[in-house]
Amino acid sequence: MNSVIKPTESNDANQSQNANQNQDITPTVPRVYKTVGNITIHREKIGQGGFGVVRHGTVLVGGNIIPVAVKTERVTRGLRSFTREVKFYTEANNWNEIGFPKLFGCTMDEKHGIVAMELLGPSLYKLHHDSKNHFTLKTILLLADQMISLLEKLHSRGYIHRDLKPENFVMGGEGPNSDLVHLIDFGHCQKYVEDDGFHKRHLNIQSISGTALFMSMNAHTGYQQSRKDDMESLFFVIAYLTLGILPWGRNEYSNQADRTFQIGVEKRQELGKMLKNLPEAFQKLYYSICRLGFDETPKYENYRKILRGLSAEAHFKYDYKYQWNETFENDQNNGLVQQ
Repeated sequence: MNSVIKPTESNDANQSQNANQNQDITPTVPRVYKTVGNITIHREKIGQGGFGVVRHGTVLVGGNIIPVAVKTERVTRGLRSFTREVKFYTEANNWNEIGFPKLFGCTMDEKHGIVAMELLGPSLYKLHHDSKNHFTLKTILLLADQMISLLEKLHSRGYIHRDLKPENFVMGGEGPNSDLVHLIDFGHCQKYVEDDGFHKRHLNIQSISGTALFMSMNAHTGYQQSRKDDMESLFFVIAYLTLGILPWGRNEYSNQADRTFQIGVEKRQELGKMLKNLPEAFQKLYYSICRLGFDETPKYENYRKILRGLSAEAHFKYDYKYQWNETFENDQNNGLVQQ
């Protein structure tokens, strides 16, 4: 007679543990959306905006499969943004500058323009949202210092971004640059100098570019933008990360054009009140930006000094340890950021 051995409780636990371990090490097979040339696009989305969708994907380079972020833009919307972005990334590949995504390839199919870029980390918008819309002052100052430097690099190459917002600042991907801020989405970028080397003039070009919540006062009017507009827009991004919300853009609007116009009106009404809720150093930063002439080079180093003075006052270290990766960081916002 064959005996039946009943498994002991410990055997059940071991089997369960082994099953869990096997489950953990089983790789998740990405669902393929489509393949165009050497670019494979997965269904998993990274983000989505007015000009297209960004998905996870891979690209085959020299026999190696490299994970990338793939942006697809419908050709029915026109290819102006797509062409502008590809041109920028192609040029930026030769800069050897940290902070701008590397371009791995671009192509088109019958419906989309497709760009394969370096896969980076989460956006500041997502990190801020995951932190319940609250960043410590140390984190804000670490980020702001780098964001100013990124714009300095961009402007030194003759470009302005024209669509700065928390979604377009992201942390680095896996590797040595994971704790550094990067700037993405150059579909609105533009040269601020003419072919003859002279700065573009401050003309009403009747074209509004950017995201209404964060665009400069000048951008709301449809006038030509300059480096000053990028700096003012960056200030609104910093204010948003500091306060958790901006005091405009909360009403109902009839359409996009009305929304852009009305938010411009609300900014003029609410800006002074908002500035009073920010640290004095931030107010000093804003007024310094406002004093810039249209074609004047921003005083990037002065802006960093203003913020580093606040950092020194609060005894912060520039150690690239942010709120989201330093569990026991002391919250030193008290008394410096009014809620």
